[in-house]
Amino acid sequence: KADPRKGFDDLVDVARALPDISFQVLCWGSHPCSVPLYELANVEVIPCDRDSGDTTLDNEDRLKQAFARARIFFFPSRAETYGMVLVEAMASGCAIVSTVELDYAGISVRPHDIDAMVDAIRALWHDREQAAALGRDNVERARGITWEHYAETLQSEYRQLVGQS
Repeated sequence: KADPRKGFDDLVDVARALPDISFQVLCWGSHPCSVPLYELANVEVIPCDRDSGDTTLDNEDRLKQAFARARIFFFPSRAETYGMVLVEAMASGCAIVSTVELDYAGISVRPHDIDAMVDAIRALWHDREQAAALGRDNVERARGITWEHYAETLQSEYRQLVGQS
């Protein structure tokens, strides 16, 4: 979602600092924070509005295709309860650069730390082997993230809480 809570201002600053690297941004919504992205030559914004009237590809297909083309997924969000899009990027074999605390293979950065974000993306962009290795690791990690595993973990936690180990 085009929203400041998703780190769009950080994304703009990072894309400006890396004019030699192409960014594809899939988003929905029209918050003013996304307007500067349309002005950057190295950024392609791909709208994923449910009401766009475009029936050739649904949003899920757009995400799958974008992840298939990407080797790095940058997600500078400041407000995530889980970050399902990270799991989708992991399952697609992307190396991750993100502010979200989740068990992914990649580089964790702090919100608003533009220098660290730029350095992380630049390092992975120029080291294709490392990005590919992280992507392969993420595919394996994503395989373990299932509803069944979640339910088993939740049940185990409940049993421990009520003293039924």
